[in-house]
Amino acid sequence: MQKIISPKTSKRLAVFVEEIKMEELFNEIDFGEGFLAQRDRLILELFYFTGIRLSELINLKNKDIDYSKDRKSVV
Repeated sequence: MQKIISPKTSKRLAVFVEEIKMEELFNEIDFGEGFLAQRDRLILELFYFTGIRLSELINLKNKDIDYSKDRKSVV
């Protein structure tokens, strides 16, 4: 059994959302007010604008963020 090679399984390709669709989404969704609303919007923006993986987002620490760079307006 050690010499038997299993067939390769195909990997799913990433699905991309068009920029115009994301702009529409961010404009249509009412995230509300307060910390939780800002957090939810930030999570979606991070996923879309950076391509960050869920595991990377979960393990993101405050020290990982470079606050010295200029902040650009998004959407």
